[in-house]
Amino acid sequence: MLGLWLVNLNCTPPNGASAPVASSTVAPSAVSTPAVGAARAPRIARIVNPTTGFPRTVQDASGLVTIPAKPMRIHTLSVGYDEITFRLVDPSRIVAVGRSTANPDFSNVAELAGTIPNQVDREAERIVALKPDLVVASPFASPDLLAQLRNASVPLVVADLVSSANAHEENIRFLAYLYGEEAQGEALIQEVRQQLADLAQFVGSQAAEPRPNVLLLEGTNAAGSGTNEDGVLRLAGARNAAAEAGLSGNKAISLEAIPVMDPDWIVLADPGLDRPSLGQQFLQSPALQDVRAIRTGRVIRIKQSLVNTLSQWNVVGATDLAHRLYGSCAITIEATPGEAPPGGCP
Repeated sequence: MLGLWLVNLNCTPPNGASAPVASSTVAPSAVSTPAVGAARAPRIARIVNPTTGFPRTVQDASGLVTIPAKPMRIHTLSVGYDEITFRLVDPSRIVAVGRSTANPDFSNVAELAGTIPNQVDREAERIVALKPDLVVASPFASPDLLAQLRNASVPLVVADLVSSANAHEENIRFLAYLYGEEAQGEALIQEVRQQLADLAQFVGSQAAEPRPNVLLLEGTNAAGSGTNEDGVLRLAGARNAAAEAGLSGNKAISLEAIPVMDPDWIVLADPGLDRPSLGQQFLQSPALQDVRAIRTGRVIRIKQSLVNTLSQWNVVGATDLAHRLYGSCAITIEATPGEAPPGGCP
């Protein structure tokens, strides 16, 4: 039976924020990675001729969009955008949220989202019926859905949702401008900057060299280079074992690949920490019991929404993860009976 330390990274956010292919022959290789916070691609959405009033114009993926008045019936087609929006506007201005935003498996603001009466799927007919005065979509939204909304003359902005730490500022500032809440946006940006500075100071104060090599699994998928999770790992002061083994993107990984990587730690990112994890079952295999992380009990769990969200909440996830990797004991620990936790925690 595999003895694991199951560490539930579900602490209070810093500063009070409410804030398949992996071959068995995978071998470590030098992989160039962008600087932490570097955006994956140039942004398209931008503010055009900033103004303090309305109407105001922005550019999105389809061209220029004019917002005639301060929006009071907002709906976004992204969990990440909802997580930002709840920090920028009063909930009374949010006409609906997606069902995923109200689901704690996928969202970090599920409790707040549950107070919004209208919870909808990505259905144009239902969205149009709610008469939103602004819908904000990400580049990942269904083109058919976007076309139906435009055909129904729903005010629509397709904004860049960039998965990087530095891009939080751009995402927040752009949404704040759409909503007419620039002051709220700048306050949130300053909060995120402080969280990132505190995290960098904490990681910089750790003497561990080389940095711990961490394999992050979501079920049986490993997070490689070019993923949001890769950025979270590096913010937390860790190396990404899958990226260093040449894996790009989120891909299913074979049992045979894990001993080749032999990570110092394995992080299981799970939707809910109150039920068994597919990743836990995966690691029960006898073929993995000599892997360093499993042999030393350095397997931890973190809420998946804290590492794959494209909002400021992934800074919370990176902070929680950094404190766990470097021995902080401020996190709830569920121990295997009769064993002592790793890292000297009581």
